[in-house]
Order: sequence, then structure tokens, then C-alpha cells
Amino acid sequence: MESNSQIKSSYFSKKFKLELFLLGLGLGVVATGLVLGISFVYSYRNKFYPGIHIDNVLVAGLSREEAQNLLDSKAENLMTYQVKINVDDVSIASSSGQLQIKRDYSTAINTAFE
Repeated sequence: MESNSQIKSSYFSKKFKLELFLLGLGLGVVATGLVLGISFVYSYRNKFYPGIHIDNVLVAGLSREEAQNLLDSKAENLMTYQVKINVDDVSIASSSGQLQIKRDYSTAINTAFE
């Protein structure tokens, strides 16, 4: 028959092993979370985060310059729109390019980048 001291040391040994396992598991989860978080932030360094749209254009993963170029190319299409102004009996029609209608995306880009 085993003595009480042998039974207690066996019990504490199992409990201690369980505590070590749980501690190691917890530290592993925390370390994994830190690594994933840091890699996410690092991969989007100087780029727009996922899900960012400016004027219904997805700019996620782009740098400021890339987003500016993309939005500028979309804005060139605006120059072909026809604008018609009616005042009383006078009607004036012109293209948005002739009226020099332009979009300034720099403020939107800076705000979205913050």
C-alpha cells in the first residue's frame, strides 16, 4: 500500500503539470495574437487598411500615391458629363470639363489614411 506522502506528491505533480500546460497554452495564444497583430499592422504600413472606400472606389492595400492616381483616373471620366443649367427660359448646356469641375481627393485621402 502506498503511503500518504507518495499519493500527495503524485497529485501535486499532476496538478502542477496541468498548470504548466495551461500557462504555456495561454502564453502561446497571447504570443500568436501579438505576432498576427504586428504582422497585420506591418503589412499595411503606409497603405490603406481593408474596407476603405473613397468616392465608392476601393483603395484598400494602396499607398497614398496609388490611391491618388486611381482616383484621378476615375475623375477624368467626370470631364465628359454634360451639365445643363436652366434658369427661367434660358438653358445652358456644357460639359463638366468646360466648366472646370474637378474633384479634390487629397482631403479625403488624408482623412481616410489617419
